[in-house]
Amino acid sequence: MSGLFAKDLYRRLDRVLSDVHRRVRGQEFLQESLYVLFDKHGRELSAAGAQLFAHDGRVLESIARVGRLEDVGSAPLALADFHAHFDPSGERVRLVAGGADAAQPLAFFEVAHGARPFVFLFHFEPDWERGAAELLLNTACSILSVKLAEERLGAALREAAEIQRSLLPAAPPEFPGFDIAAQSQPAEEVGGDWFDYLPLGEGSLGISIGDASGHGLPAALMARDVVVGLRMGIEQELKAAHALAKLNRVLHASTLSSCFASLLYGELEENGSFFYYNAGHDAPLLVTDAGCTPLRTGGTVLGPLPDARFRRHFAHLDHGALLALYTDGMIERRSRAGELFGLERLQAVLHGGRDLSAASLVARSFVELERFGGTGPATDDQTLLVVKRHR
Repeated sequence: MSGLFAKDLYRRLDRVLSDVHRRVRGQEFLQESLYVLFDKHGRELSAAGAQLFAHDGRVLESIARVGRLEDVGSAPLALADFHAHFDPSGERVRLVAGGADAAQPLAFFEVAHGARPFVFLFHFEPDWERGAAELLLNTACSILSVKLAEERLGAALREAAEIQRSLLPAAPPEFPGFDIAAQSQPAEEVGGDWFDYLPLGEGSLGISIGDASGHGLPAALMARDVVVGLRMGIEQELKAAHALAKLNRVLHASTLSSCFASLLYGELEENGSFFYYNAGHDAPLLVTDAGCTPLRTGGTVLGPLPDARFRRHFAHLDHGALLALYTDGMIERRSRAGELFGLERLQAVLHGGRDLSAASLVARSFVELERFGGTGPATDDQTLLVVKRHR
């Protein structure tokens, strides 16, 4: 699965469901979300219909229904009977026993709201695409869960912001032969971007940057989980690929965090070697006197797929070269006319300022970004980390 595709899907769903959440809350929000999901995505998923149930631990009560459901009754169902027909896989989205081979495939997920959990049930045509349905419903489940969590935890945003600030390094580390600087600017009180440094000893430094889907409280919670999880994994496992795979499984099992996160983790050596893993993140930029070169990218984002694997890539920083790691908020800032700042402008700023110190180059990049965006607010968190090797 493409990391860019997953990001685009999340943003589209988050935008639509956020619009609904601004108008209504609680059970009414879930009902309207059912209609919106079916209306906007039912055709592409080959969905015949959808239902919303509430249950008290014993009985499922039909709350709303949409589409062609002539053969489905609306009377209360026994919860035990309902679950007996489904594959108890433990995944967020569960399929009817028989899965894709069922005469009328069914999939459901559950979200908690107060004392009454709610179940979203989707009925599909026989020619449905199982992978597309699972991805969309997993994404919808995550977004709905965090919107309901925001209703309960609105007062905790200030505390979450303080937690996030405590995770970001106060200053870059001293690393012989290199100049390092970074800055992160959240779009809201709490953001989902982060960067981190992990001293590894023996002339090696771990560097990470990432972007949790969305922004606000759910993104901050996932950013916290990734930062802490990566620190612990690298310290305990030492092998980055294994640590990332383990972290991915933990995030996949989480139901209270955001839907996914992109991550770039690399290990820099004093001789300029840079070994890195890319989990669906924007390609780093290697800047030299000759120009800017996006480094090889690849790999899926963290979270949606439990068995994702991550490959190691290699780059080298010659004397005078610099490496720029950034989140997509840097290139997706819009002007008042709606134009994107874009990758080419970021490359021009970095290449033009390659003789500056790392801190001065980061500061100049944000000045140019703000100048371009004017007085309009940023719609996404913005983070830039620059590693410059001395000439």
